[in-house]
Amino acid sequence: IGKIPKHWIIRKLKHISKVQLSSVDRHEHDDELRVNICHYPDVYKNEYISEKTKLPFGTCSVNEFKKFSLIDGDILLTKDSESPEDIGIPALVKGELVKTVCGYHLGIVRVLSDECHSDYIYRFIESNCARDYFFTESSGITRFGLGKSSIENLSIPCPPKSEQVEISKKIKMMSFKSSEISLKLLKKISLLKEYRQSLISSVITGQVRVLEKMV
Repeated sequence: IGKIPKHWIIRKLKHISKVQLSSVDRHEHDDELRVNICHYPDVYKNEYISEKTKLPFGTCSVNEFKKFSLIDGDILLTKDSESPEDIGIPALVKGELVKTVCGYHLGIVRVLSDECHSDYIYRFIESNCARDYFFTESSGITRFGLGKSSIENLSIPCPPKSEQVEISKKIKMMSFKSSEISLKLLKKISLLKEYRQSLISSVITGQVRVLEKMV
């Protein structure tokens, strides 16, 4: 993973967090608790999961509710997919969620070490380095998956916590700027498509004449 400062420590994910793989599926049962469930697409499409994220309803057992309820700072990641490139995609839980659990095909990484910052661990899992590791660890033929031990054995370079906070703030700012630029470009593309469609309609209806010298 390149050069690492001498004062940074390489640690396994299992030594700084608790990793759990959810068993909460989409089936609903009358004798179970009614909850919000964060499913695979919610993690795949969102950077953060918060009270503003629209999550579907479902049910789970009391034991599943105790094991897989989400709290602030939890890191969710995709563990199964039809393509190994879609494995290990993370999302970070922001704020307290009411009666919300992690759904099937996802893993929960809950940072327990006081020396580690959840936002920093999330950003590292988001990095190409972690993605490459998950790619090589995934197994399957038509469907690929990650085992719990593979997730737990991810090596993470850990600077002092103050540096972790600064690094995650910097990345968040860069991510925000990148998203702003993407939105502006998408808006321009949409306007160009509208103009193109309007021009085609004008030509077809004869509102705009196409002369030989224009061709």
